[in-house]
Amino acid sequence: MSTANHTFLYCANQKKIQTTILVKQNKTWEEASNHCRALEAVDPSRPTTEYNNNRYDLISLITENDYVNTRKKIQEATSDEVWTGLRFLAGEWLWVDGELVQYKDIQSCPTEGFCGILAKNSTAQVETSDCEQRKNFVCYRKP
Repeated sequence: MSTANHTFLYCANQKKIQTTILVKQNKTWEEASNHCRALEAVDPSRPTTEYNNNRYDLISLITENDYVNTRKKIQEATSDEVWTGLRFLAGEWLWVDGELVQYKDIQSCPTEGFCGILAKNSTAQVETSDCEQRKNFVCYRKP
């Protein structure tokens, strides 16, 4: 399902519905994070009823399923790279939802590129970029 600059993907995950949204607007990492957090969650089967107690955020790629589904979705992006919820803060890599970072090929103490991306034409699991660059991004509704 698509609306203007948002493309929705619904993934069944352990009896939960995870809504993943590719936002085809170029924003900095911080702007993208704020955009996701401001989204109103609407149940696609009942579009006039808002979900209760659900929050959107930049996507955290915790499971292989998260990664594979997001990798497919970003092929529709209008930028070559998209923001994820990965950020280097206080000396460590963190997902915005607090989950542990499992990727071993990320520089442990970067001098630049403090925000995580997925590149459409790369085989790397995640890469890093200057947080002030403007890119499309992927939001998801936390189960």
